[in-house]
Amino acid sequence: MKPVVRPRSQDRFYIPDPTALGHNAATYPNACTGSPGARELTLMRFRTHWLCLPGLLGMSPLASAPVDILWNGGFEPPFGPINRSNAYGVVSGSIPNSWSDNSLHTGCHTETVYAEETNGTVGGSAVMVTAAVQPGFTSGACIQMYQSFSGVEGRSYAAGIWLKGSQSATAILKFRQSASPWASRATTNCAVTTNWQKFALNFTPATNENLTLDVTINNQPMTLWADEASVMVEDGDREWHVSPSGSDAGDGSTNAPFRSLSRAVQSLVPGDTLWLGAGTYRETLQPSCSGTLAQPVTIAARGGEEVIVSGCDVLTNAWVPTSNSIYITEVGWDLGMGYNQVFVDGVMQHQARHPNYGGGGLFSPALANVTVTNGSAASNPNTITSTNFGGRPQATGVHPGRLIGVRLPVLLGRNDDIRVSEPRPRQVFFCECGGP
Repeated sequence: MKPVVRPRSQDRFYIPDPTALGHNAATYPNACTGSPGARELTLMRFRTHWLCLPGLLGMSPLASAPVDILWNGGFEPPFGPINRSNAYGVVSGSIPNSWSDNSLHTGCHTETVYAEETNGTVGGSAVMVTAAVQPGFTSGACIQMYQSFSGVEGRSYAAGIWLKGSQSATAILKFRQSASPWASRATTNCAVTTNWQKFALNFTPATNENLTLDVTINNQPMTLWADEASVMVEDGDREWHVSPSGSDAGDGSTNAPFRSLSRAVQSLVPGDTLWLGAGTYRETLQPSCSGTLAQPVTIAARGGEEVIVSGCDVLTNAWVPTSNSIYITEVGWDLGMGYNQVFVDGVMQHQARHPNYGGGGLFSPALANVTVTNGSAASNPNTITSTNFGGRPQATGVHPGRLIGVRLPVLLGRNDDIRVSEPRPRQVFFCECGGP
């Protein structure tokens, strides 16, 4: 019999008697040493299994260099359809992939149309945006297109974009927050003419936050063309280091690596590499930004070192016996019914139940024939019995041969009761059975 666990309350989990498994009840919870072959009892913190990252050999160190983190900054195909409307107007046409529009939320009445431009561009395709005043109003016509990205504290960003218009106008090039309160972080006015011109804007975030690069024209009916946009990270292609022996107060260098993956990924931008030192990282690996096709984010084990990213925590509290050879321990969190799980030596275990019938795998549970018998009165309700439990120890207060809690088809009664739908033999499985 293998150890199993079942959540009983917000912070309790149960396993069978460890001595029945050849373990000492006093030392079993602390058996994990991290050495090859050592036993480890762990609790799943998120729905994944072990992830082993092989060392990448033969890779040369990356030199710091500017990296463009925009997707489709050249406004190249494919262009996708856009069709949105609200009280402030309509946006329609075809917008380049990876770009979005916010013209309907600028506070002016507009009819804005996007299209691909292939003639007289800076390079390849460009985007052409035409804004007119919404019918029924005397003023309006707005353009606001943008692309979002993850800004990292202390990294220097340099934006650039080529613009021209059907007439002279003032466009606003802006870095702003991508969520409420959408505060502006850096802004410059661009004197657009009928000729292509390149405009630039620099910004260094004081904290990690999601940002957008905006191009806006307010209250001016016209056509605007945009091409070859970029957001360059000036110190791109950087290497970062993390180690179980490091500190999150470090700078992520080889000599002062970060301690946690969650801290390390906060520093990453497209084109960066994060090297993981040997050891086990018990946390969720969730990069704060996405790489691009040209500049992927690389997360890899340092060459030749063994790295394990685990979704489990080691259970270190004492195990206390309850009844029916089931042990309980305290943990400080709960993922909810059906999401908590215990692993022994990397193998997911059955949930604790009594009686402990069957030994099938978690995805092929043992089945038992049961009989549902109609009761004649409220004092003698329907009962569920099974010969499979004959001679097995039962939980306190439950008659031998009766099942303690199982999922069955039921009907809701008219008097706020629940009734078994049909009194006939059924087959049920025992992965959700009650314990003491």
